[in-house]
Amino acid sequence: MIEYANQLAELRAQVEQMENMFNAMSGNKGFGTTQYDTKYREYLPKDWQEAYDAVRSGGVGELSGDAKAIYNSVKKFDVCNSDALSGEEKIACQASAIQAAMRKANAKAAFAKAHDRLEQIEALMRKIPETEDVKGIAELQARIAIEQAAIDNEMTRFKMYEQVAQAEEAILQQQQHELTVKSNRLEELESPTPIEW
Repeated sequence: MIEYANQLAELRAQVEQMENMFNAMSGNKGFGTTQYDTKYREYLPKDWQEAYDAVRSGGVGELSGDAKAIYNSVKKFDVCNSDALSGEEKIACQASAIQAAMRKANAKAAFAKAHDRLEQIEALMRKIPETEDVKGIAELQARIAIEQAAIDNEMTRFKMYEQVAQAEEAILQQQQHELTVKSNRLEELESPTPIEW
C-alpha cells in the first residue's frame, strides 16, 4: 500500500510537471504589445500629398512646420518674389523652390521614427534573456519580426514617396517651362517689331 501511495505521488508530480511545461509553452505571455507605440506606425505625414498639392497651388503661404523652417533657413535671395513675375509665375517658382525643403523635412521625420522604432526592437531584444520560458521568448521573437516587417513596409512607402516627389518635381519644371513660354509670347505681342519703310 505504501508502494502504491509513493507511485501515486510520483504520478501526481509528473502530471504537475507536464502541466507546468504545457503552460510555459502555451497561452499568452503578454509580449504582443510590449514596446508598441502607434506614433511609429507611419514615417511620413498622412497628408503629405495634400501638402504638395497645396504648395503647388498656393506657394510658400501653404508651407508649414519643419519644411517651412528648412526653406527659410536656406533661402538666400527670394528670387520668386520678383516684380517681373506674374502671380501665377511666383507661385510656380515658390512651389519649385520649396520641393527640396519638403523632401528634407519628410526624410528627417522618417529617419527619426525609424531610429525610435529600432530602439523599440533593441528594448525587445533586451527582454529575451530576462524571459524564463520558451513561449515568452517565442512571443518576443515574433514581436521583433513584426517590428522589422513594419520597418520594411515603411521603407517601401518612403521609396514610393520619393518617386512621387520626383514626379512632382517634373510637373513643376513643366509648369515653369509653360509659364516661360507664355510670358515670352505675351512680350512678343506687347512689343511688336516696328515695320521699316
